[in-house]
Amino acid sequence: MKGPHPKSGYLKLDDGNRGRRPINRAEPKPKPSIPPPPDVLGVEARAEWMRVAPLLLAGGVLADIDRAALAAYCVAYGRWQQAERLLADSELVLTTAKRGTVTNPLLRVATRAQADMVRYAAEFGMSPASRSRVRVIDGKPSAEDAFFPAP
Repeated sequence: MKGPHPKSGYLKLDDGNRGRRPINRAEPKPKPSIPPPPDVLGVEARAEWMRVAPLLLAGGVLADIDRAALAAYCVAYGRWQQAERLLADSELVLTTAKRGTVTNPLLRVATRAQADMVRYAAEFGMSPASRSRVRVIDGKPSAEDAFFPAP
């Protein structure tokens, strides 16, 4: 998908709906909860799940439906940690059998895992810039909810 991420109805209204596109007034609002971690998570990934899940729940941005996205973030985090640990014990540039040099393949693994981790983290508002774009509305009626009446 190219272009900017779609905005929620709340964000469109907050921005003044500059594109004048219709606003989804029946936007889903899943109940905040911590889903169980998948069994496939490694040690580092599971530790990151246990660290961030309560923080995301407290921020109101985690629900059961987000399990796969959070798992993808945690797997990328675990892969990044593992690659960086292995890189710390090796050289960034390796010598080949023909006396040439190549970049250590672990560097590519670490860089890709780090990019994936940052991309997934942004979905949950886990960076300063992405946090400014996340708007959490709790289950209680507020002034903003006047735009989205209960069904």
